[in-house]
Amino acid sequence: IFRVVAEEPDWQLVIEGDTTFCEGEATYLLADGAACYLWSTGDTADSVYLSEPGTYSITGANTRGCEKSATFNIVEVPVPGLGYTLSKNTLDSRNNQLICSSENEAGVQYVWDMGDGSTETGSTVQHTYNISGNELAYTIILTATSQYGCAGNASVIVDVVPFVPNVFTPNDDGINDIFMAGIELEIFDRNGLSLYKGSEGWNGRYKGQTADPDTYFYYISYPDRFGQMQIRKGFVTLVR
Repeated sequence: IFRVVAEEPDWQLVIEGDTTFCEGEATYLLADGAACYLWSTGDTADSVYLSEPGTYSITGANTRGCEKSATFNIVEVPVPGLGYTLSKNTLDSRNNQLICSSENEAGVQYVWDMGDGSTETGSTVQHTYNISGNELAYTIILTATSQYGCAGNASVIVDVVPFVPNVFTPNDDGINDIFMAGIELEIFDRNGLSLYKGSEGWNGRYKGQTADPDTYFYYISYPDRFGQMQIRKGFVTLVR
């Protein structure tokens, strides 16, 4: 009796997919080359989703039952830190420069959306805003991306408040002649007499007469980004 004995041809068990994934996400692995599979997770399909780091294995068998196995490590990559500091919490038309600083981790790219349509890159950036008077706030978004492509973002809102000068010169030269135009304002003298009330701005006059050079007190109200009225009190020096 003669029998032909043949050796099963060699075959490859191939695992495709990324063995690293970003924190809070998962990775997808696909096996190929066998007729059936058994993952260490208990899955028997040719693919598996893994959301926990660790050591995993797979065993594949061809149609004759010949088996091959593979072991691999799954690594969870943390998202870069998003700690940051700002040089100030409010801006106005004169104090319109902001410095933003974040943790400077190696291999991490930092991109800042400054909230005015522009972006800055780097762990520490300096940005100057063009504040026209209509803005109530800027939303700044920091996106940090690691060398593995893992990204996180954090946002902060910086309020825009009116700039109130401490001196104005209503001498009809076209420069600094009106105090706080476009905002609700009331002006008082040292005796508490109300000299002006309105939103056109004070021109340094009372009942058509020029007010004396002196220190006057103001009461300002303006809406914030929530639509609520904010109050500011202080003094301004009139110089002629």
